[in-house]
Parts: sequence; C-alpha cells; structure tokens
Amino acid sequence: MGDLNVAATLDAPRTPEHGNNQLLTPPATARTPKRFQFFDDEEDVGGRVPRRIRYTHELKDLESSDGPVTLSNVEEGYITTLEDSQPTTPTSSSVSELLATTSQASDPPVTEQDDLAGIVHTNNTSEVTGPFAFMKLPLTIRNNVYGYLVTTPSLVCVRQNRTTELNEKGVYVYAENRALLSGISFVLTKKMVDGFKSRFGRAPFVNVSILTTNQKISQEAKAVMYGENVFQLSNLTKETSPVVDYKVPLFPRGYPKMIRHIVISAKSLYGFRELLNGGHRDLKNYYRGVESLSIIIELDDVHSGFAKKAARKAGEDFLQYVKRMHRVLQLGIFDCTGISRSIPDWVHLYALFPGDNYMDNLNNTVVKTPGNDFDIQDHDVVKENIRAVIILAFDMFKK
Repeated sequence: MGDLNVAATLDAPRTPEHGNNQLLTPPATARTPKRFQFFDDEEDVGGRVPRRIRYTHELKDLESSDGPVTLSNVEEGYITTLEDSQPTTPTSSSVSELLATTSQASDPPVTEQDDLAGIVHTNNTSEVTGPFAFMKLPLTIRNNVYGYLVTTPSLVCVRQNRTTELNEKGVYVYAENRALLSGISFVLTKKMVDGFKSRFGRAPFVNVSILTTNQKISQEAKAVMYGENVFQLSNLTKETSPVVDYKVPLFPRGYPKMIRHIVISAKSLYGFRELLNGGHRDLKNYYRGVESLSIIIELDDVHSGFAKKAARKAGEDFLQYVKRMHRVLQLGIFDCTGISRSIPDWVHLYALFPGDNYMDNLNNTVVKTPGNDFDIQDHDVVKENIRAVIILAFDMFKK
C-alpha cells in the first residue's frame, strides 16, 4: 500500500523546471518586463522620453559598433521582445549615410508645380527680423483683430456693487434696505435663455491682455469691446431693492458713452412698466451712445403665464392677432387700453423661450409672418407666432 502511494506521488504532474527552452510567464497581477531604454537615467523626465532622444542614443551606439547599418537594424535594436533578454546590437560603418538616407526617405521632393510645398519650404527657412508692424495696418483691419479678442457672441451680464443684505428686526421684518455702490461687482456671459453663465475671460478667443499693450491699442480695443458687445443690465425699478439710480456710476468715467447695445430682461410685462413709462429717457441720459435698447420677456411655457394669453387662437387671422396683442401690451405696460403713447425707435421688445439663443433673435431683423393655417398643438409653431406678434404689436407704439 505504501509502494502504491509513493509511485502515485512520483507519477503526478509537476511544474516543469526552469530552463532556456521555457518561456517566462509572469503572474496574473504582474506587468510585462520593461523595454530596453536607449537613454540615460538623468534624461528620463517624468518617465517619458521623446522618440527623438531614444533615436539619438541609438545612433551613438551604432557609431561605436562594426557592421553594416540598415533602417531595419535600427528598429530591431530599438524594440525588444519578451523572448530576447538583450537587444541585438547592429553595427555601423558610417552614421552619416544613415542620416542622409533617412532624411531623403522622410522629406518628399519639392517641385515647382507643388505650390503648397514651396510655401511651406519658404516659411520654414525664413527668419524673423523684427516685430510685426501692427499699427501700420488700416484701422478697419485692426478693428477686426480686436473683435476676435474682446467680443463674444453672447450677452455680457454686468452687475453693480451694492451694500450687504441686512435682516432688520422690528416692524419691517426681513425688509431689504440695500443701496447701489459705484463699480462693477462681476461680469458673466450668457448665451441661451435659462442657460449657464461663465466668466467673460473664458469665452472663446477672448484675451483682454491686448488692452495693456500700449495706450493707442488700448483706446482702439476698448472702443470695440464696449461698442460691439451687448451688455445686459439688471432690471431695477423704484420697487426693487436696491432701487434704480443712474447717478451711481456702474462704469468708470468716459466708458458709458462707448456702449451702444443694452439688454434688460424680465419674466413679465409688469417688470418693464417703469422702463417704458419714461425710464428709457433716464437710461439714455447716462448711456448717451446707446443705439438699441432690447427688452426681453422670458417666457417659460406656451400653456402658462403670459404665453398662454399671447398664444394664437384657432382660426384667428394674423392681422386680428396683431391688433389683439397690441391691446394686451397696452394693458400690461400702461395698465389701460386705448393709450397711444409714443416709444422711441431704438427700443425693441422680444419674447424668448428657454433654449433660445439671444444673439440669433436680436440680430434677426426680418420678421416672418406665419400663415393662417397652423397647428395649435405644435409648440414650435405656437412659439414662432408669439415671437413674431410681439415684435409687430410693439412696433405699433412707435410713431
């Protein structure tokens, strides 16, 4: 019985002994061996060495060896497999021949017919002799360059400094008593209705460092930055806290006259009553260079709020639709129908919905008149009717 156990133990399969004929199999959690590196340890920066450095050391090894040199030998010596513990060392009689052969294989011949290759070849061999004469360019071209660096296709939301909020105790519980302070608190950009806001410096291509180049460039770039951007101001009235007060400067002296486009938004027509009942004249006295004041009413849904009242009814003629909306605007703005007050031509009213692009709607000067045949269940068609009728009905106040 004991002999059988000994025989079974001797005949049991065993792990083969390590030898040259056996491949090394690393454990499941181990990594593969590192490749042979053709560089010194002091040149290893961050564990990664450019291929050009490895190739340079490889050529140095080839120069000190004997034997024919080919490009395949270089690649064979550079890449080491798991089966080879040491790379094959190719020999070389002339490294200059290898470099000449490699450069001829990598650089295609330049012909006279290849215009693009000639341009690239010329640019690579040219030398910069001095700074570019930017101020010698025409003013229109310089303004185009400024436009890429200091303007953004979105609203520039500027907020003014104000006193801190105090929770007063007594009769006026939690009544805010805040006041405006001079200066800008923060500047953000906003592209979509109910969209995210980001800092002005993070907008694509914006780089305000050009304002610190010199006095001449700073003056020209500021004129473009304040004149081409669309600034959104807070909709402050006498009922808000803080109350509206244009005597407290938001911008430094001399800058308000550069601003040409201003946007003020609200969620209902009631928020624009004071602005349209004489408030736009106070704004014009402070921002003397303003050319357009865009008032935007931001609607939430076509089935609630002001949008439900402004929606077109089934079978309603578009001309009658415009007249009805004109009466709705009279009641919402002036709190009475039949009033024919005159509003300046530079004041405009828009209706936008969540997801609408501000600049696309503000720059759209052509109003598409929808037809009489439409589906009242289609939300996109209903929104299109509301956008068009608000513009046309508001223009009836302008004389």
